[in-house]
Amino acid sequence: MTNKALLNPVAINMVIDNEQENFSKSERKRQHHAFTTMGVALCALNRQQLQMFDLDDKLLEAIILAKKINSHSAQKRQRQYIGKLLAHLPQTQQQQIHEQLEELRQCAQTHTRRFHQLEVFRDSILAQGDSFIQQLVTDYPQLERRYLRQLYRQAQYEKERQQPPKSARKLFQYLREQIML
Repeated sequence: MTNKALLNPVAINMVIDNEQENFSKSERKRQHHAFTTMGVALCALNRQQLQMFDLDDKLLEAIILAKKINSHSAQKRQRQYIGKLLAHLPQTQQQQIHEQLEELRQCAQTHTRRFHQLEVFRDSILAQGDSFIQQLVTDYPQLERRYLRQLYRQAQYEKERQQPPKSARKLFQYLREQIML
C-alpha cells in the first residue's frame, strides 16, 4: 500500500460513529473525502488481498473497474463512486473494512522495518567486518560464522575489483532467510 492511500483514522471514525444527521457542508466534504480515501486504499490492494474483505459485488466490481481505467478524470470519478458506495454500507461493515485496512498497513510497516534492519546488518558487516559478524552470530546463533566471513571477503574482493555486488546481495538473502525479526 502506498503512502497516498493512508487513511485518516479521525475522519473515518467520525464518519462511522455519527448517524446521518444534518452535517455542515464542510463536514459532509470531510466524510466524502474519508470514504474516497478508503476506496483508494482498497483500489491499491491486489485481488488476493481484496478477497479477505467482505465486499458486496457492486463495490468489488467498481474497484476492479477502477484498476483498469487509464484516464485520470475517469479514475477520479470512479474513486468518488467507490467512496459513495462505501458511504452507503452499514456502519459495522465500514468499521470492519477500516480495521482490516489498518491491519494491512501495519503488516506492511512491519515488513518494511524488518527489511531496513536486514539492510543495516548487511551494511554493518560490509563496513565493520569480523567484529560485527562476531556480534551478529552471538545475537543470532543460527547464523554460520564461516559462511558470513566468506561472503564478506568475496564482497570486499568484488568492491576492490569494481565488480557488481553479487556477494553483498547473497549476504542480504542469507540474512533474510536466517533472521526472523
